[in-house]
Amino acid sequence: MTADPSPSPAPQEPEVLFCNVCNQSVPEAALRDGRAIRLPSGVGPACVAGSQLAAAAQGSGSLPSGLGKAAALGSVVVVLAGLVSLGLFVSWRLDESARDLDSKLEGLAGRLTRQEERQQALEERLSATLVRSDLTAFGRDMTGRLDASSSGLEDLSKALDRHGARFDGLEKGLGEVQAGQVQQQARAALVQDELRNLAGELAEIRAMPRAAPVRSAPGDVDPGSPIVGGGDPIEPIADPNALPGPLAHQVRRLADADAGTRFEAVEELLSSGDPRVLDPVLPLSSDADPFVRRLVLEGISEFRDRRVVDTLLVALADPEEIVRFTAHASLKRVTNQNLPFDPDASDSERSAMQRRWKKWWDENRDAF
Repeated sequence: MTADPSPSPAPQEPEVLFCNVCNQSVPEAALRDGRAIRLPSGVGPACVAGSQLAAAAQGSGSLPSGLGKAAALGSVVVVLAGLVSLGLFVSWRLDESARDLDSKLEGLAGRLTRQEERQQALEERLSATLVRSDLTAFGRDMTGRLDASSSGLEDLSKALDRHGARFDGLEKGLGEVQAGQVQQQARAALVQDELRNLAGELAEIRAMPRAAPVRSAPGDVDPGSPIVGGGDPIEPIADPNALPGPLAHQVRRLADADAGTRFEAVEELLSSGDPRVLDPVLPLSSDADPFVRRLVLEGISEFRDRRVVDTLLVALADPEEIVRFTAHASLKRVTNQNLPFDPDASDSERSAMQRRWKKWWDENRDAF
């Protein structure tokens, strides 16, 4: 038996059709039994017409009048069926969205429930921890330690206050010691200057030629004249305001450019006790050298004179603290008053105390 040389026909794949309205697949059986018709643009629902209607429409290009009306009615039905299908599709999508949203809400509610359960468990553990006896004992121990530390801090603060008061006293005492040192230095400088003066005078005396003493006859001596040394008379001062020769020499030295020379002249003039030396000495209360100013203010306190008080009041504003200190001490000695004045205070405070002294002097100047 020989085989048939002709090839067997290839199997045809089934045709898949879709509705033009609802886009649903249409089986071939629907075309065969008239539930759907094939249109030029696709497949329509079976309610429009049968497959013969579609074939007639395609073959002739026109339909009979009866069939035309049926076709128009079928188009209306197709539109209505499409709208119904679209409504069903939209309702189905809404149902799907609602179910999806409900699922998400249920998941979120579950998460919230689990979070509340975890928070409640944490609160229970925290409450159990707080009521433990060992934690309570630890709290009492820490409270005791804090109280002890607070008490220790209070004791330390009191001790610091006591030490601060002692420190203030020591600082004040140190200030007084420093002021005393300044005074001692000034006095030492005065002593050194005095020693230099004595050495110079001794050298002058030694350099003077020695002359034989002059012996006068008894009748040559005026009984009313003062006697000096071995009985030699001295001439009386013709002008009461004129100073003796040695004092006049010291007055000329007050204008010397050397501060040491002026210092020596002031010391010689004030140690004489002659009130006439106040006129040339008082201007040196504003000398450029602070030691000369201090010597003047200290020496004029031996003279009870209104010009002395005026000079001392002005010297309370001297730029040097040691000079202000000397002016206040001399002012108390001359006036017998003990009004306060701090030479180490600020400018405004010193000015206020100086004005108080000036007010007292304005009220008592005439009676001085």
